[in-house]
Amino acid sequence: MAGIILGAITVFIIDREFDKAAGFALAGTIFTFFGFIHGEAIGIGSMPTVAVAYLGVAGMLFFLSRYAAFHPVLQETHAAMEAD
Repeated sequence: MAGIILGAITVFIIDREFDKAAGFALAGTIFTFFGFIHGEAIGIGSMPTVAVAYLGVAGMLFFLSRYAAFHPVLQETHAAMEAD
């Protein structure tokens, strides 16, 4: 399950859909806190430091989804360069 969560976060970061990536990071926080991933046993607070790390990533991604500005990359073609 950890691979699915981390893979989804990575895919949504690549696609610049930070709000969806933040949602998966938040899901990773919940699953880690209760020991479903990264834990030796299922229980409350089994891996709190890893859960806090997921929460930090979720917060950063949520911030990026609200305040990041993207500028399109201009690609010059060979023909456009010869026209000058």
